[in-house]
Amino acid sequence: MGTDVVGRPRIKGLARPLLVGVTGTIGAGKSVLARAMAASPGVKLLDADRIGHEALRPASPLIPALVRRFGRDILAPGGGVDRRALARKVFASPGRVSALNGVVHPWLLATLCGRIARLNRRRGVAIVVVDAALLCEWGLSHGMDRVVVVDAPPAKRRLWLRERGLSLAQIRSREAAQWPPSRKRRCGQILVSNTGSERALAGRGRRLVRDWLRRLQLPRLQGRMPS
Repeated sequence: MGTDVVGRPRIKGLARPLLVGVTGTIGAGKSVLARAMAASPGVKLLDADRIGHEALRPASPLIPALVRRFGRDILAPGGGVDRRALARKVFASPGRVSALNGVVHPWLLATLCGRIARLNRRRGVAIVVVDAALLCEWGLSHGMDRVVVVDAPPAKRRLWLRERGLSLAQIRSREAAQWPPSRKRRCGQILVSNTGSERALAGRGRRLVRDWLRRLQLPRLQGRMPS
């Protein structure tokens, strides 16, 4: 088929949905970009953070392992995990972050890959967008057709996170659990600099999708709307 980006499949004539990974340091705005992309017909969004939340719901098979590791006081009244209580425990110690990841990440990755495989077979899907903060750290970037890295100045990122209710210590602990911005930038082929408004960032996402849809030219999309 050839390539139009080094090491990545050529977009035109791709016989399956284009797989786009969106990542960035916490607070950079990657989810704003990913949601804007997914607003276009023919585009499906897989949000790794939302899938991770499923691991904390009452029916999750991971609840017993999480209770054994972090104690019953992480449980919410309905039987799921109280995310705030868990976060207070986990981010108090780097070792606990690794312990949580060891429980949740294998299940999360298997679930995410299974959903990608199902969308690859679904008619009417032209692009699958994977929104994942740890896309590169997990090695998922190697399986993406395109990787978009959203970057933003540290002051802007931290201001936005403080507005969400995170303390400076919490922000630093979450940043420490990810690759530094410079390494994340090297992971992608497309760098989006978030130095303006949220509206401008969303507009960049929509423009990227329009360009990809134009270049894909998938016959199976003609006359069909995504399910």
